[in-house]
This record gives sequence, structure tokens and C-alpha cells, in this order.
Amino acid sequence: MTEWDRHGIEILCCEGGAVVGAPPALFEALRENVDRIPFDIGREGARALVEPVVAVDDVLGPQFVGYCDETTFDPVDREVQRIEPQRLDWLRDACPGGEWERSGLSVDADVPTFAVLRADRPVAAVQYGVVDGVAKPAVASHPAHRGEGHAKAVVSAATAHALDREHLVEYRTVERWTASVALAERLGFERVGRSLLVELE
Repeated sequence: MTEWDRHGIEILCCEGGAVVGAPPALFEALRENVDRIPFDIGREGARALVEPVVAVDDVLGPQFVGYCDETTFDPVDREVQRIEPQRLDWLRDACPGGEWERSGLSVDADVPTFAVLRADRPVAAVQYGVVDGVAKPAVASHPAHRGEGHAKAVVSAATAHALDREHLVEYRTVERWTASVALAERLGFERVGRSLLVELE
């Protein structure tokens, strides 16, 4: 168990067991179940684990959790430019539904931002922040330019930039988004676990 400062519970499963991040007030109630979490726990299993302790609103995931360093990285050789985050407004406006919010990108972020440009507009972009020495890319692609390799190119550029600064790079994506998982694996991200986020009422 580890302290989690969000209003929810994260379950991170790896081959050696599971780590559960939770608000401290829930530690004791959850602790007896933590040792029984299987690696392949799904949404219903996560809900069943938490609901006897606290009311659950939704379960997000499971997510692929992979890491990359200099020994596994297989970069892409394609033109990618570093840009100012404010230039992402066109891409933001093109993303349907809640895609932009789910991507984690921001036009106001003060973080490294890379893009593939067409007609001087970003058709795919990535940003990454660093937490405790771990870089965490966030990526989005224009709906009309998907399947063209642009997302892979920008994630590659951000990964190279982060590795040059001696950061470990973590990539997370929902497992059912198989194209996103494949992108990560082709760049050399090795799965270390799977994560579920239990949102509380």
C-alpha cells in the first residue's frame, strides 16, 4: 500500500505482486485484500475489491504500463519539430468528444512539446512531464491523419529527448487501444505491469 493523494484508488499489478495507492483513511480496510490481487485483474475484479470498503463510481482501465531506457529504445527517423504548446490549439479543436482531455495535452503547459507539422499545423503532438525522474509522455493525433505513423514519430522524439536528459520513460495507454500499445512496443517500451484506476463516489 502507498499513499495516493487523488480521490480514487490505483491498482498497479506486476509479476511480483501489486501496489495499491489509496487515501490513508482506507489503508487498513483494503490491506487484507491486497495480497490476493491477481496480475490479470480486470474492471469487475477491481470493483469487487474496493466496493466492500467504499462506494465506487467507475473503474478506468486496465492500462498497459511500459518503460523504456537506452537499452531498449528503437527510435524512428522522421521529421519532428519542437514547438510552443500554444500552437496545439488547432489540434485540440479537431479532437472529437473528450479525446483532448483524455490525452493529457495542454496548450498552457510549460513542458517539452513536439509535433509533426503539415501546412504548419500539428497533425500529431506529444508533451511530457517529469515526476521523480520519470518522463511521462501524453500524445494526440488529428482524426484525419491517423494510421500514418505520426504518433509514433512524436513519441519517439519525446522519448529521445527525455533519455538524453537521463530520465526513465513511462508509457501508459488503455489496453483495448491496441494500436497505442503496439506503438509503444515497437519503440521499445517493455510492459512491466497493468494499472486500473477506481474512481470513488
